[in-house]
Amino acid sequence: RVNGVDAIDACCSISCPPIDPLPPGAVRCTTDGNCNTTVTWTNQSQYAQIIVTVNGTMMTTLPGSATSVVVPLPNLGANSVSVSATTICGDPTPEVFCTAQSTFCSLLPTPVTSPVCNILDPCTCETQVSWGNSQVYDEIQLIVD
Repeated sequence: RVNGVDAIDACCSISCPPIDPLPPGAVRCTTDGNCNTTVTWTNQSQYAQIIVTVNGTMMTTLPGSATSVVVPLPNLGANSVSVSATTICGDPTPEVFCTAQSTFCSLLPTPVTSPVCNILDPCTCETQVSWGNSQVYDEIQLIVD
């Protein structure tokens, strides 16, 4: 209303996102032989986050732009891997599956290599111990008996 005169109604139209959001597509699992699988997919929509599960257990959530991740395989044999997403509007997508086949998977850490013990002082039994690491460890325990 301007100076007592009503303005003509104005309108506009909007387009809403689909009710059934598209899930990630072309999901593929590639096993590396070391208890891990690389999962790849294509994003068919704009996503807020990506969710990856293995055998029904959530392994990770990623930013919506992600298109690959490496996840551990908990079981020998067939492992069911799923990828789903949450759209930028908060809608969940259906899960899309691939199978990751693990033929060998040792959950035991690889032992250290070439342990060497040298007595530095025979009177106090002071000893120097050295070894080679065959992988990255969370911790190494040295037990003196």
